[in-house]
Amino acid sequence: MLAAKAQVLGLNLVELAPENDLNQISMIGAGRLMLKLIMLQLMKSNGKTG
Repeated sequence: MLAAKAQVLGLNLVELAPENDLNQISMIGAGRLMLKLIMLQLMKSNGKTG
């Protein structure tokens, strides 16, 4: 995972066409990805390896 190898400086997430996002699957996946990256950075800064 990228966050394990280096410090993440930023994250750019672009919106898909909401009308084409059936059941908000892409929105949920993007949210989970963002949370995962944030949590990995927090764990890394606290000295935990996960």
